[in-house]
Amino acid sequence: MNKRIYFLSFFVIILIIALVNAVPQPEYSLWGTVTYNGVVLTASDSWAVISIKVDDIELISYTMGSNADYGNNYVLKVPMDDNPGASTAAYYGDTAYIYINGQPVDQNTITIGAPTATAEVDVSATGP
Repeated sequence: MNKRIYFLSFFVIILIIALVNAVPQPEYSLWGTVTYNGVVLTASDSWAVISIKVDDIELISYTMGSNADYGNNYVLKVPMDDNPGASTAAYYGDTAYIYINGQPVDQNTITIGAPTATAEVDVSATGP
């Protein structure tokens, strides 16, 4: 009887550990042009920071022009997780908000796609 209880306890502990330890996934990528106060931004507009939040937590940001490979586009490589409760990564299907210098973009929300997927999302906002 004691062996059975020990085995069952061990199995439950292993199951809990497996559920708690989420597995990081490949990132989900967003890219596109940025329009701020009616002006299309370029790589030289290094004052502009594009960020994405899920559950009011900023997951990643990009400063225009910080990566020459992206040209005049922003690129956000969103960290993903297989645990919908992860606070430092997005989960497939999460609702996300994009900001330009802290101002919400006019496009409202986006839905986070699958890991490894890429989406073109041109964004615009009005701000100070």
